[in-house]
Amino acid sequence: MPAVDKVLFANFCLRQANFCGVNTHYLAAVAQLRSQINDDVVNDEIGPYRFTQVVWDQNRKNQEFAPDFESEDVHSWRMQVSVFARMTSGVLGTLVGENGGRSPSALELYEAQLKAGGSRALNATQRDKLADELDIALQETRAAVTRAEATELDDVQMPVEPGATPQTILFRRVPGLAVPQGHLITKMQTALIQRGHLPAIDEAGRMNADGVFGPMTENAVEAWQTATGHPSTGALTHGEWRELTGLPVPDIYERCAQLTAAFEGTGFGGTNPTDFDNTILTFGYHGYTLTGGNLQNFLKEMHEKHPDLLVRTFGAAKAQELRSLFPPVPIDQVVSLGKQMFLSGDRIKQEWRTAFKRFGETPECQAGQIDFSRRVYWSLAERMRGILSLSSSISHALCFDVAIQNGDKTRLARSTATRFQREMGEPERRIAFGKAIVAAANPQFQSDVRARKVSTLGEGDGVVHEAHYRLDNWGFAESESAESNDAPDPTFPPPDNAVFSAFFASRFPGLTAFSANEFLVKGAKHAINHLNTDPPQVLWPNIVRTVEVLVELKKRLGNPAITLNSVFRSRAYNESVGGARNSQHVKFAAVDLVAHDGKTPREWAAALHQMRNEGFFSGGIGLYRGFVHVDTRGFNADWG
Repeated sequence: MPAVDKVLFANFCLRQANFCGVNTHYLAAVAQLRSQINDDVVNDEIGPYRFTQVVWDQNRKNQEFAPDFESEDVHSWRMQVSVFARMTSGVLGTLVGENGGRSPSALELYEAQLKAGGSRALNATQRDKLADELDIALQETRAAVTRAEATELDDVQMPVEPGATPQTILFRRVPGLAVPQGHLITKMQTALIQRGHLPAIDEAGRMNADGVFGPMTENAVEAWQTATGHPSTGALTHGEWRELTGLPVPDIYERCAQLTAAFEGTGFGGTNPTDFDNTILTFGYHGYTLTGGNLQNFLKEMHEKHPDLLVRTFGAAKAQELRSLFPPVPIDQVVSLGKQMFLSGDRIKQEWRTAFKRFGETPECQAGQIDFSRRVYWSLAERMRGILSLSSSISHALCFDVAIQNGDKTRLARSTATRFQREMGEPERRIAFGKAIVAAANPQFQSDVRARKVSTLGEGDGVVHEAHYRLDNWGFAESESAESNDAPDPTFPPPDNAVFSAFFASRFPGLTAFSANEFLVKGAKHAINHLNTDPPQVLWPNIVRTVEVLVELKKRLGNPAITLNSVFRSRAYNESVGGARNSQHVKFAAVDLVAHDGKTPREWAAALHQMRNEGFFSGGIGLYRGFVHVDTRGFNADWG
C-alpha cells in the first residue's frame, strides 16, 4: 500500500496526542522510524507502527481510555495511532513518576517503550545507533507536524466555544475548619508516601496514611507540587489527583461516602460505645446497625466472599456466634441474641469492640464497606434525589446522608416535593427537604439531624459535632469550566415550563434519565446578566435528537448522574459568554455536560466518538478541561 500522507498522519497524531497527554512529534517520529509511515504489511508486522497481531491484541484495550478496539482494527493506521498514543501515555506516566516529575527525552521514552514490549536492554553501541535514527526521524517529520499544528490553529470551521478556567480544588486543609478525612485522603497519602514526599511513619511512630488531611499531609502535597511544577498551594485539584495517584477523580458517590463517614465518626472499625440509640450494635464507616438489619447482612456477605476473614479477625468462637445472627434468622431473634452477645448493661463489651476494630482494619472489610454502601444506600439516595428533582453534588450528599442516618424517606420526599414552589432554587429545595427530615426525626436526635441536613448539607457550610464543615474543601466545590463554571448545580435553576414539559413527555414517555427542566437550565452567567430565556417553541424539535444521544451516553457510562450546565442560549446571552456566532446552543441542539462518574472529559468524549463512529448521530464533540460539548448539527465537527 502507498505511504500515508505525512501531514494527514501528523494531524491525526496531534488529535490523539492531545487526547492522551503525549507529544505529537514523538508519535509521528516513531512511525517514521519504524516504517517511514507506510500503511503496509512486512512479514507479520502491520501498519505504520509495525504492530504484530499479538502485540496489538495485548494493547488494544485500555482501562484509562475508551473505547476499546477490535483485533481487525490493527489494519487501520488511524486506530494504530490511537493505540500507540495510549501505550505511550502509560509508559510516560510511569517514567515521570519514577523520575520525580521530570519528563524524559524522546530517546528515554522510546527505550522504556521497547523495554515494556519485552525487548532486551540496549548496549552502548545500539543505543547510540538508535539515538541517531530517532533524531533523523524527528527531523523528517518536523515539517509535517508544524504544518498540522498550523492547520489546526487556523481551522476557520472550528467553533469558538468558551475556554476553561483553572482547575477546581478537590481537597483542601483550612485551619479552623473540619479537614477532609476518610478513605480518599488515605489514597492520597499513600501516593505521597510512594513518591517519597511523605514519610510512612511520623516521629512518634504513627502511620502517616491515617486518612486525615493534617499539616504534615499538606506539606507533603506542597512538596509534590513543587517537584512536579505545579503551583505550591497545598490544596489538591482534580487534575493533580489523577497525576498524583494515577486514579480517576473520585466519583460523586465516593465523595459523599467520605463526608457522611466523617459525620458518623466511627471509621471503618468503630462501634458505638453504648446502646444509646437502641440499635444494640452499630459498626463501621457508615454505621451498619443490628436492629436495622444491615450489620448482619454485611457480615454474611463478607463471610461468603472471604470465608476465613471472620475466624481470622474475631476468632473461631466469636465467628460462630456472629454466624448465628445471619439472615434468614428473624429480627426479633437477632435482637434477643444480640443483647446477650454484645451488651453488658447498656455498654458494648470491650472484647467485641476490639474484635470489630481488628475486622474493620482489614483491606477486605474496608473495600467491602465501600461496595456495600454503594449498593444498599446509594441506590436509595438516588431514588429520593430523583423524586425531589435535585441534581447538584451537595444534593447527592444530602440524600445519601438521609439514607444512612434516617433510612428510606422516599414517601417523605414525595410529600415534600409537592410543596415546592416554582420559583424555588435547588438550595431552597434542599433545605426544605432537610427541614422535613428534622421534623420526622426522634426529638432526641433532632439537633444533630438539623446540623447535618439543614445547615451543612442544605447550605454547604455548618457545624456537626462541634466541627465546622465547609463543603468546598471536601470535593463539593464548583468545578472548573468556563461559561457554566462547571457548577454541579445550575446557578440559576430553571423554572417549570408546563408547555415544554408536555412536549418533552410526549416525545419521551416514561423517561427517567433526564427531566424536561434540565434542558431549560439558564447557565451561570444568567444569574448576573439575566439575558437568557427559555427556547422558543419553534426550536423544541431540535433538542430531541440530542436528548436521545444523552440517554444512550448515560447508559454507556454506567448510568452516572449527568449535569447539563448549558443547553439553550438566546443570542444575547450567547454573545455575553463568548459563544460562536452560529453556536448550536442558539439552535437548541447542543448541551455542555458533566458526568459524575469519576472519569475525565476525555473519556466522556471518547464514548461520544464511539457512538458517532457507529452512526448513532452526526454532530459536534467539543472537549474541555472540565466538561464536554455535544450537539446534533447533522455533520461532524471536533475541537478541544
